[in-house]
Amino acid sequence: MSSLIPPTIFSFLLCFAAIYCTAKNVLPSEEDYYFLFKTFVKKYNKSYINDTAEFNHRFIIFKQNVKKVSTMEVFSDGAQFGITKFSDLTEKEFTEQYLKGLKGKHPLLKSSQQPLNSTTPMQNIRKLKIPPVVDWRKSRAVTKVKNQGSCGACWAFSCVETMESMYAIMKNISAPELSVQEVIDCTGESLGCRGGDTCSTLRWLQQKNQTVVYEPAYPLKDIDESCRPIKKDAPGAQVIESTCDNFVGREEKMLLHLAQNGPLVTAVDASTWSNYQEGIIRYHCETSNNHAVQIVGYNTSGEVPYYIVRNSWGSDFGIAGYLHIAVGSNLCGLAQEVSTLQIKIV
Repeated sequence: MSSLIPPTIFSFLLCFAAIYCTAKNVLPSEEDYYFLFKTFVKKYNKSYINDTAEFNHRFIIFKQNVKKVSTMEVFSDGAQFGITKFSDLTEKEFTEQYLKGLKGKHPLLKSSQQPLNSTTPMQNIRKLKIPPVVDWRKSRAVTKVKNQGSCGACWAFSCVETMESMYAIMKNISAPELSVQEVIDCTGESLGCRGGDTCSTLRWLQQKNQTVVYEPAYPLKDIDESCRPIKKDAPGAQVIESTCDNFVGREEKMLLHLAQNGPLVTAVDASTWSNYQEGIIRYHCETSNNHAVQIVGYNTSGEVPYYIVRNSWGSDFGIAGYLHIAVGSNLCGLAQEVSTLQIKIV
């Protein structure tokens, strides 16, 4: 053990975010919290200067978040929650910066007529004649994880990411990068970085025959800008068909699509994701959707089947930018507003 790390802090680091480790009854001291915060500041390259008002303010928030995470960790039963790059933000700050991107609800959303807490019978999932594991990343159909920053355009990221995937599947090539910024700037039914809706975005792209050009032609800036004119003959991809469905209680249909066609666009409630590190989320998720993501696959081989969910908060979030969320219980609201799409290459 390094002499630079006192034994009490070392034990606490092993327990990580838990306030109380039942095996050794280890309780963190103020020194422990301070050491963790200093480590956090260095790891995530925060700009606070020691002992300034901002540093002390963020330290207080950090301690509160670590204490909160301990409760989640005890009852997670599979997922690991702990210190993340968001651990110096209050719940309000996290919401305002990262969960302002989903606005409205698609008027043509098909309802499942099921309560939001309805579960999909596991026998419906187990009897599906599909591979036990599907991961479109392994088929080169998923581009690198992007980072939306504080721009509330998750709706655009998830739609464009799925256009990229369908392009790759159609051509049997590595997924090309298409312009998220174009969709942020030009989609008529959105508010840019202030929010939008995935279903409405896909419908608008389809109705307008909008060509989404390649990323280098309209690079990502993660800010609101005026829509730049797109040449009629500009190469890229167009949405020619899209769906918008509620699959609460019918999640086997989501698995079927993932296996047979490709990734999905979906709205989610990401309110508790600020603390997520790894593992399968089975609890601590509500259904008041405020974010949008791409589902790139699933794994039903284990005791707890799960979706492979791609986020847009950078590769330093979660599992290299991804989360695993249990199948079957509309966890995080991910079965409530689900879209599929087909494209043509132009």
